[in-house]
Amino acid sequence: MPSHMSIVDGDGTKGRIFAEGYPILGFEGINPLSKSFTLKIAFEDLEEQTIEIVLPDEYTQK
Repeated sequence: MPSHMSIVDGDGTKGRIFAEGYPILGFEGINPLSKSFTLKIAFEDLEEQTIEIVLPDEYTQK
C-alpha cells in the first residue's frame, strides 16, 4: 500500500481519498471530464513519484 498519494485534475482541484486499503483505493472531488491529471504516490521504501496522465483530445466519456 502507498504511504502517501494525491491526485490533482487539470483544473487544479485536489481529490480526496475515499477508499484506502488493499485492493481498493479511490479519489473523489476531481472533475471526471478533465483530460489531464497529476498523480503523486509514495511507498515506504521508494521516493515520491509523479505520474502525469493526459488523455488524447479524441477521448470522450460514454
